[in-house]
Amino acid sequence: MWTRLVAGAAAHDINNLAQGLSNLLALASSPTANRESLDRYASLARDGLKDLRQLATNLRSLANAQSGAETQRLDLLAVDVVTELGALGTMGDRAVDVSAPADAGALVEGPGPALRLAIQSLVRYGVAASAPLARVAVSVAREERNVVLVVSAPTAPSPRTTAEAELGALLGGAEREFGGDAGLVFAGASAHLLGGRATAGPAPGGGGLQFKLSLPRAEEAQREGAGDVRTT
Repeated sequence: MWTRLVAGAAAHDINNLAQGLSNLLALASSPTANRESLDRYASLARDGLKDLRQLATNLRSLANAQSGAETQRLDLLAVDVVTELGALGTMGDRAVDVSAPADAGALVEGPGPALRLAIQSLVRYGVAASAPLARVAVSVAREERNVVLVVSAPTAPSPRTTAEAELGALLGGAEREFGGDAGLVFAGASAHLLGGRATAGPAPGGGGLQFKLSLPRAEEAQREGAGDVRTT
């Protein structure tokens, strides 16, 4: 399932980027294009190439999700990811509150890039889906066998999900509640390859959307990891 979803999402994004660059090339080739227009087209083309490189980076993170596993603190990764997204100016008029108290036991196994991809994708979607001036909440907590990251977004429309469900089912099901969003596909695929799961559902109390990234605690991953090779 995840192979199909990742391939479809990547193909969709590549096609859109290629079409955009092709349109810019046609505009730049017009004899009526002046210097100001050419500079604007060049800037847009650079943005498109930047998006293409980011897509390649994300795909590489997925490809390497089961190699070179390290023990990572999920709470510190969450803080780092949110800080980086803020520095990139991707929050707009929204704010993200990270309530991830220092917890030396919030340890998971996996390569940093794959873990960051999963966290970043869920936070990005939560911010994009939230209402103007909203505050998106990110928290990390330990459970008996897992470490769980939760992203709660006060969405403008009512959530399209009526109960918590696996992202794979929501992305690839008949109703395609999230329309095959590439970021959520990458988050779900990363979680799967890392031995965990990503889910989405209505936030407690309604009026929002909640994502959960559940990953085995490091000691559980080490105990069960021998010979357990997951594939998409």
